[in-house]
Amino acid sequence: LQAWAATLPLALMALLIQTGAEELFYRGYLQQQFAARFSNPLVWMTLPNLIFAAVHWYNGSGFADSATYVLWAFCFGVAASDLVARSGSIGAAIGFHLANNAYAFLMVGERGAPDSGLALFHYPPLPAFEGPEPPILSMALAVDLMVIVLAWLAVRVAIRR
Repeated sequence: LQAWAATLPLALMALLIQTGAEELFYRGYLQQQFAARFSNPLVWMTLPNLIFAAVHWYNGSGFADSATYVLWAFCFGVAASDLVARSGSIGAAIGFHLANNAYAFLMVGERGAPDSGLALFHYPPLPAFEGPEPPILSMALAVDLMVIVLAWLAVRVAIRR
């Protein structure tokens, strides 16, 4: 706990830089460029997030795991895009992204996974899946998407005040 707490300020600063850079590019630049050219929100909320999702493909895992992560990233990006559109500022999306990544990278991680080095709690590696590819649409994805929806709603309520 002491070593984790000692690295926490630097880790949070690094995550702020990482999430800030992603939000500046995908929501601050791409979304605004598409919004300036197309009045339809389906265009300027979908296209930047398709690109955002595509860069979240993880080659170190199977097709289903990577596809699930891409689908999750797309939904997360749409929620962040909505926060930018509703607040008129990129700040809410940066905070939303920072909170998500702080939990994902600093709180819980799979032991030995590439993104678990700074996690406070580690769970053992998942057993290798035998048989056909696991489904892309799973209960775990449904739970993850509900967490996004709840966090997005919480931010929407907070920025309305």
